[in-house]
Amino acid sequence: MARKKKSSKKSQPVDLKIKHPQETKRSLGSFYIKKNSSGTWSLLLESYQEGKRTQETISKAIYYKFGLRPEMTVQQAREEIRKYNSLRKSENHDIRKQMNALKRADRMIGLRQDLFPPELVKKFEEKISELHSSPRYKVRMLGVFVLITEMISKEIKILPSQYADEIGKITNYFKKKQYSLSYCMDIIYMMNWWGKFYAKNTGTYFEKIEKLRANAKTSIAEAHKFKQEGVRTAALPIDETVLKRIKQNMDSKNEEHQKWVNWIECAYRFGLRPSEIDRVIGNVETTFEDGAEILLVEQTKTVFDNSDRDKIKRIPILCEEQEDCLDILRNGNAMRPHPKWIDKMAKDSQKKYNRFQKYDCYSPRKGATDYWLKDLKQTLENCALFLGHRSIDTTLRHYKDKNKAYFTPTEFISKNKKAS
Repeated sequence: MARKKKSSKKSQPVDLKIKHPQETKRSLGSFYIKKNSSGTWSLLLESYQEGKRTQETISKAIYYKFGLRPEMTVQQAREEIRKYNSLRKSENHDIRKQMNALKRADRMIGLRQDLFPPELVKKFEEKISELHSSPRYKVRMLGVFVLITEMISKEIKILPSQYADEIGKITNYFKKKQYSLSYCMDIIYMMNWWGKFYAKNTGTYFEKIEKLRANAKTSIAEAHKFKQEGVRTAALPIDETVLKRIKQNMDSKNEEHQKWVNWIECAYRFGLRPSEIDRVIGNVETTFEDGAEILLVEQTKTVFDNSDRDKIKRIPILCEEQEDCLDILRNGNAMRPHPKWIDKMAKDSQKKYNRFQKYDCYSPRKGATDYWLKDLKQTLENCALFLGHRSIDTTLRHYKDKNKAYFTPTEFISKNKKAS
């Protein structure tokens, strides 16, 4: 009887080389030791692709590549594979750095090198990275500089020595792109910084861009009002009901979760931006006016008509809840949570939400105005000052719930109160 031919199909070996997840659409995964019921162990690779977990058993024939020997105990094998995973992660980090360098090189090809000499650009970006600031701020500033290189190289096409004289071209570009006034101020700040750096390193002249005129700022702000694409979806506001739901859904035994909830409540009671509350934690400064304790908060976003940034806003302590939050901030017992965690904890399981309806780190601030108006009986003008808005229109347009009726109760309503 003739023997059957063995299949020529060979099993595909596990590729141990590190690949970039964006190219493979699969996570790098990690190796781990699984203890078998017999007391022995196996080496597996666990990875994720499109949200699905996959596990592959690694052949004993290649254990040597991981520094493993079959006679090792489970504990010894786990210790060795832990070292391997750590080394592999480090290697992947280096590869990502190389890829980012290549992307940067690709971007520089599209830029005019007389306007942005590659060596100067590299030094300037390193200068930004070395700032004694938060990672979030440095990433923002690097992003602003990237925008400037593209804006000037592809559209405006002027040297740093021409920035001040060609301010009209620059402001027209802002209006065309419908940038916010605050963002435009960041761009001008970075242009001045780059211009000074460029002049110093090339021995050329540079004149600083001075404050924008009132009419220019007004036209930029008006253009921004009509922006549709690329506008961040407004966060759902947190109110007392949502705050209570978050406290009920959180893990009460988890100290980190408690700090996250404290952060949310402090931001809600004081109407603070995420960056503002982060700066205040453990660094509280107060004063006293008219018998009330006043929380002093430095802000960096609001731009007033004279182009100066209002540095300090004053928020009075008007209730016990705010006083408790002040103690939390003084003790440093608060920490910014991840937006996805807030969204998960805040949503009502009985309701349906569309994909644009989300709670995030801005949600506490979004609910503060209605809290001040309804519970603390403050005027809308006061609320605008607490939020640090440059006009009451901003408070009314973006921070007040228009699906509720607001009014001062009259004697008629008190006598004829209707049930809902």
